[in-house]
Amino acid sequence: MYKIILSDGREINNLTKNGNNYVSKEKVNESIFINNLDFISITDGKTIETINNAVFVQQIQYSDG
Repeated sequence: MYKIILSDGREINNLTKNGNNYVSKEKVNESIFINNLDFISITDGKTIETINNAVFVQQIQYSDG
């Protein structure tokens, strides 16, 4: 499982990874990304990757869940 920590400290938890996409079973409120991507951290509990000036591209919900 992965966790994304946004610039203001808010967390998006229980994510899986598919390629370079992070997948949540629950829809994420996209407004949390506004002015909140100056730096983010992504962790799997063992390693931490920090990204500066990240970009939120899109959120997709597939009909099969």
